Formats: sequence, structure tokens, C-alpha cells
Amino acid sequence: MKKRKLFSLILSLMLLFTMTGIPEAQALAAGTGEAVSVYTVQGGDCLYGIAKSLYGDGERWQEIYGLNRNEIKDPKIIYKGQNLLIPQASVSESDAQKQDDPAGVAAVMNAAAEAQSAALNADTVQSDAAALQAKADVLAEGIYSKTSAVEPQVTAIMKSMKSKDAHLAGLDFRLKTRESISRKLVTNSKDMEVSLEEAVPTIKDALRYTMVIDEEDYARITAQLLDDLIARGYAITKFRNYWKEEGYQGINTFIRTPDGIIFELQFHTEKSYDTKEKEHVLYEKIRSDSASEEEKAALTKESNAVYAQVPVPPEALSLDYTSKVVQ
Repeated sequence: MKKRKLFSLILSLMLLFTMTGIPEAQALAAGTGEAVSVYTVQGGDCLYGIAKSLYGDGERWQEIYGLNRNEIKDPKIIYKGQNLLIPQASVSESDAQKQDDPAGVAAVMNAAAEAQSAALNADTVQSDAAALQAKADVLAEGIYSKTSAVEPQVTAIMKSMKSKDAHLAGLDFRLKTRESISRKLVTNSKDMEVSLEEAVPTIKDALRYTMVIDEEDYARITAQLLDDLIARGYAITKFRNYWKEEGYQGINTFIRTPDGIIFELQFHTEKSYDTKEKEHVLYEKIRSDSASEEEKAALTKESNAVYAQVPVPPEALSLDYTSKVVQ
């Protein structure tokens, strides 16, 4: 609505300042031969305000009213969208000088054109963003469809790996929503400065699982589960042992199915998983574009201090499958 109002105002201003220089385009007040231009009433306008804006003298509202008696029944009431005749012969001397002065007229026209261009650019940006999101939605649907097709088989295998010392957490959220995939596509495309199509391979967690393992037997069971997946024809495409690093704790992997679909598999202890869940709010704040670098640094320090309290499972630091990672 604001943009439409801006366009209407710009067009009215351009009409006001151009008609005086183009006699054949001038309107004539009925029966008087007086040159006039047309002004479209905007929301919140009144005759006094219009006169003040156009002439620099609000008391000259009566001249506008006198020329528009057939249109205005009550001078206190005008309506948005009304087209009012504006007496050009009554323009103040200073305005008349501006109209006679090409440089003055050009300045006014340039200002109006710049305002119109800014509004059009804003519309273009919004239109481009909408088109980008629509394209991302289509690509996200493709990712979701392919991932959904293999999900039942992968979930069955993951469930078969459960034991009294290892269980799946957050299984209800194993599939990312189409909306979440689409948002991540747009974000990755922007951050990596690549096209949406080029960003598709970066979506590797449309399907994700978390295995929570008993702390004392964590290293042995994690290795056992990874070896089992390899034996079933699955491939490890990424292995990262965060127990060796500051901050987030656990082991994160990307696994490729025999069908070529990649999913994420995390390995946690009860303590590291609980901490990750509680720290998720901080994690989102750190990733937020609205946070300053100073704020992100402070939040990261706070998060690292919390993760530092998580006990490292025995032999977890020596667990390394990077030699078995395949591309």
C-alpha cells in the first residue's frame, strides 16, 4: 500500500510540474479558460495541507475548493483517490520562477524520478527474492522426494543397530521438512556464492540420525556401528571427531547409501546429547545474521564453557575413521 501511495504521489508531482510547460496538455477550468493541473488525493490529505504543500500557503485552500465545488460537497471532507483540479494561475511567484527555470524544473523531475526508481528497485528486489525462493522450493521438493524414498530402508537398519547400550534419539525428526531444505538451499547458495543448483549437493542432512551411546563403551560401539554400515555397502563420506576440539562435543559423519543418497549420523553420549539440545538456542543465535561479531564471539565463548563440562568418553580421542572416508 505504501508503494502504491508513493507511485501516486510521484505521478501527481510529475504531472503538476510538467503540465505547466506543455500548453496542449493543460486542463482548462470550465468556463474560465484558467490553466489547471490535476492532483490525486492521498490518505490523510486535507485542502489546507494540499494548498500548503503546493503553494506554501495553506489559506489558499479556498481557491482549490472554489474550482472543485462539484466534486467536493463539504470542504472539510475529501476522499483518497479523488482527482482535484489545481489552479495553475495561482501558483506562488517563487514556484512560477522555478517552473520558468529549466534547471529548477529538472531538479524537481529528477527528484521524482529518483524516488520512483528507488521504489521500482525495491519491487525488483522483492520479485527476485520471490523467484529465487520459488526455484529453491522446486529443488527442495526433488531432494525431499529422493530422500523419502530411501528413508524407510535406512531407518530399519538404524533401528536394528540399537542395543541396551545404544539408542536412537530424535527419530521423529529424521526427515527435514521441504521448507527447511528450501531455506538451507537459499542460505548455502548465498554464503557460498553459487547457484541454487550448485548448492543442491551441499544438502547432506535432509535425512539425519543421532545414536546415543553409553559413555563407558562409547568408542567400541561407535566403531562397531560404522564397520557394520560399511559391511552393508554404505560409505563414509565425512568423519569428524569433535571430542578433540573446543566447543561442540561428539562425532559427526555423513554416510552414503548404495543408492547414492547421503545422510547424517551423529554419535553422542547422554551428556553430550543433552548439552547439544540445551545449547541449540545459542547455536542459532551464533549463526544469526542479526548478531554482531562481538556478540557472536561472546556467545561462542559461553557455549564453549558449557561444552567443556561434558566428560570425554574413554578412548574417544583416538577414534579415527578418516582413512576410510570415500568421495
